[in-house]
Formats: sequence, structure tokens, C-alpha cells
Amino acid sequence: FIFLHVYILLFCKTTKALAWKKALTNIRSEVSKCDLCSNPQWLFVVATGRSGSTTIMNMLNAVPQIFIAGENNGVMESLLDAYRKQYRLRRRLHFEPGFGVGAWYHPTINKKNEMCDIQQFTKDLIGLSQVNPTKRKIIGFKEIRFTVQ
Repeated sequence: FIFLHVYILLFCKTTKALAWKKALTNIRSEVSKCDLCSNPQWLFVVATGRSGSTTIMNMLNAVPQIFIAGENNGVMESLLDAYRKQYRLRRRLHFEPGFGVGAWYHPTINKKNEMCDIQQFTKDLIGLSQVNPTKRKIIGFKEIRFTVQ
């Protein structure tokens, strides 16, 4: 434990650590400018296999202002699971006195920043930056791998 503590103290004082801290601060300030309801709007094609969802995706992509990516092998379901776990953590931190100390220490979780991070992750996942995102008014993806809980 003492070795780990000393290592963390030494790491926190290095130039590399300060550069990481600055980079994370810059990223967070960009994310805080995120507007969840602004353009582009989101569209999701959710279907079962062999139902014509690829044809619908291709038809939508024929419209210049629309970009719908293909399937993501269920990645969004994993992201939803992570969001649910984070939601439960946020509730525990808020409603359970004494929770959030020691191993569970956590500063306040900003829900808007969390949602902006998820939105940016999804834009990166579908490859939006490679398809001239400024011209796209509607973005999204199609998925056939999902479960309803």
C-alpha cells in the first residue's frame, strides 16, 4: 500500500501526468459545450434479421443530409448496460449517507456531461468524422442485435 501511494504521488508530479490533466480538462470543457438536442438529429433503424433493414439503411443514405451507419455488433447494448450501472452509482451517491467514501469515493457525477460523452462515443463509433459531419442533419445506425428488458 505504501509503495502504491508513493508511486501515485510521484506520478502525479511528472510532466506527463500534468499533460494528461491538461488534456482531460480541455476535453471536459469541450464536452460541457455539448448541446444534446441540437443538430444533427438521431435516427435508429432497429429491426430483426432478414427484415429489410439494410435496404432501409441504403435508402436513407441516398439522401445527402442523412448518414446511417451499419450494425455495431451489439455495442450499444453494452453502452446501455454501462449507463445503467452509472445511474445506480449516481443514485447511491445521492441517497445513501456515507456511500462514496473510501474505495467508492467519487466526486459529483454530472449527468449532462455523462450524456454528452455517450453521444460523442456513439458519433465516433459510427465513424461520423469520416463522412463530412457538417453536412449531415440526421445521423444514426441500424441494429438487429438487441434485447428488451
